Amino acid sequence: MRSFAFIVAIATLIVGISACERISQITQPAIPEITDKSGEISIGVVLPLTGHLASTGQLMKQGHELALDEVNNAQLSNTKLKFIIEDDTTTPEGAIVAFNKLIHEDGVSVILGPTTSSATQAAFPIAQENQVVAISPTSGASGLSAIGDFVFRVPLATNIVALKGVEVTHSKLGYQRVATMYDETDLFSTDWDTILREVFTAKGIEVLTMEAFQSGETDFSTQLTRIQALNPDAIFVSALPPEKPGILIQAHKLGITVPIIVSSLTSVEVDATGAAAEGAITFIGWLTTDDTPGNQAFVQNEVILSKT
Repeated sequence: MRSFAFIVAIATLIVGISACERISQITQPAIPEITDKSGEISIGVVLPLTGHLASTGQLMKQGHELALDEVNNAQLSNTKLKFIIEDDTTTPEGAIVAFNKLIHEDGVSVILGPTTSSATQAAFPIAQENQVVAISPTSGASGLSAIGDFVFRVPLATNIVALKGVEVTHSKLGYQRVATMYDETDLFSTDWDTILREVFTAKGIEVLTMEAFQSGETDFSTQLTRIQALNPDAIFVSALPPEKPGILIQAHKLGITVPIIVSSLTSVEVDATGAAAEGAITFIGWLTTDDTPGNQAFVQNEVILSKT
């Protein structure tokens, strides 16, 4: 879905550029029409290729390159796209450096990235100030799109996804006493946990404890043991990709059997978790109209199940 979103966004850019050319021909008829419209448009890409999310960044780089090939081979225009990829080192400071380099040295008009909400919060104001379009493919913290009218992000914000996710899971599981775990050094995780607790309060759900950890930690036994002693009905985890498998594996080893609901959980993280991922629940934005193989059959099956 993310590759599709990139293709749509990039195709829109091409269409917009073509429209600008047509307007120019109308308003300036004295200028001869340029018959050779072949050329290249440079687009900046900011990814976490090193640092805490390096493995995620490398996968995203492959996805960007695949989307680029699909667009350039689709013959939507004689103009081809070129990516200038910069590493933000998985830090807000790195994202600021990358944005300034792409804008002031490479002269790009569009940037895809950053990845994390923390980096996006730091870099988006630079794009807005310089009137450069920036589109984050993955940042989910609430309020980021409000930074300006030149900045956008693909996923639904936490205040939308968490609210709907709690509504659905609460109706299915009926939990009344919960515990939360969150990465206190990551904007997305802290924002997600805050939104969850607001929803819990509104629904009269008791939060027994809020256990914090930091990016890069690998031992979560202390937090999980405290949670286990309180015997909650469900555990909500707000974390970045590297920490999720460790939390689920260690919870499994401690014998925790209540539902563990994770802010997001990809197939890569499920594979890394193994058997301990069984029963884990996640919230994710999903496109019911996507025509990918199997998706429409899944939609129809869900409709049938909801009626029975």
